[in-house]
Amino acid sequence: MDQVYDFVGGISMIIGALLVLLAGIGAIRFDDTYARMHAAAKGPALGILMIGVGVGLAYYLASEM
Repeated sequence: MDQVYDFVGGISMIIGALLVLLAGIGAIRFDDTYARMHAAAKGPALGILMIGVGVGLAYYLASEM
């Protein structure tokens, strides 16, 4: 079961990092102000949530040992 937590935690951290990266790129590349605000608000919020889930699973795995 530990390998499942490790795998899911790693995948969620990678997905979160990619969401934050894509939101940063979107904030630079979009032309419209409202589109930039949308990219700067929605992407990092979900990305940070996914990173937090991954870190939480990694912490749970580390505290079990």
